[in-house]
Amino acid sequence: MPENALCVSAFLWYHRNVQGKELEWMQKLLTVKFWRFMIIILLAISLLPVFWIGLYNHSSADDYSYGCMARYAWLNTHNILETLKAAAEKVRQIYFEWQGSYGAVFLFALQPAVFGEQFYPLGSFLILGFFLFAVFYFFLSILSLAAFFNSSRASEKRLEYIPGFPLMRFR
Repeated sequence: MPENALCVSAFLWYHRNVQGKELEWMQKLLTVKFWRFMIIILLAISLLPVFWIGLYNHSSADDYSYGCMARYAWLNTHNILETLKAAAEKVRQIYFEWQGSYGAVFLFALQPAVFGEQFYPLGSFLILGFFLFAVFYFFLSILSLAAFFNSSRASEKRLEYIPGFPLMRFR
C-alpha cells in the first residue's frame, strides 16, 4: 500500500471515529444546561471556605450592646414574645438616641447569640442563605422578563408596560 493511501485511510478513519465523538463532546460543552450546572458547582465550591469560616464566628463589639436587652429577656423568661418586646424596646431606644435604621436594629437585637453563644454561627448561614436566595431570585426574574419580552407579540407586550397604555387601546 502506498504511503499516501495510508495517510488518506488514517485521515478517513480519524474523521469517522474520533472527530465525530469530539464534535459530540463539543456540542455538549456548548449547551446552556452544561454551563448552568458548571456555574452552580463552581459557586458551591467557592462557598465552602465561607461556610467553613462561618463555623468560627462569635459575638463581638456591638453584637453585645444591640442584643443585651433581648438576651436578658430570654434568660429571665424563656419566652419568645418577651424577647421580641425587648428587641422592639431596643429599636425604640436607638430611634430616640442614635439612628433610624429600625428594621436593621430589630434584626441586630435578635441575633442568634441572644439565645445562646453557640448559635451565633447560624447568623452567617442565614445571611448567606438569604443572599443566595435573593441572587437566584433576581436572575430568575431577569431571565423570565427577557423571555417575556422575546416571546411572540413582544411589541404589544412592551407597550403594555407604558403607564396608561391599556386605557388608550383601540381594538
